[in-house]
Amino acid sequence: MTISKCEECLSNYTKVQQNQKYCSIPCRDKVYYREKKSKKIQQVLNYVGKLKCVRCGYTKDKLNYFDFHHRDRKTKEDGVMTIVLNNSWEQAKLEIDKCDLLCPTCHREVHIESSGRSNR
Repeated sequence: MTISKCEECLSNYTKVQQNQKYCSIPCRDKVYYREKKSKKIQQVLNYVGKLKCVRCGYTKDKLNYFDFHHRDRKTKEDGVMTIVLNNSWEQAKLEIDKCDLLCPTCHREVHIESSGRSNR
């Protein structure tokens, strides 16, 4: 047994197996989840194509600058990223197809306008 440094939290631990990289299961799972999330986000980017607000034309190269707005609230199963991370890719595509990609400002405006609170 040797002392090693955890690749996630950088704490020292006693290595039990030769290929062991993490001090604990939670550290291993954090890395696995982060990698899984990154792959799923890449799938969304490939499916959506150019990231552009359909209302104002704002563009940016990262998905976290945008919101998925459900055109019809009644058809919303759950938040798009929740479905992307927890369900099949086929279910995720169905949910994405129900949405418009909006910048946060336009998304807020759409909800304010639809609620009739635009004069506050």
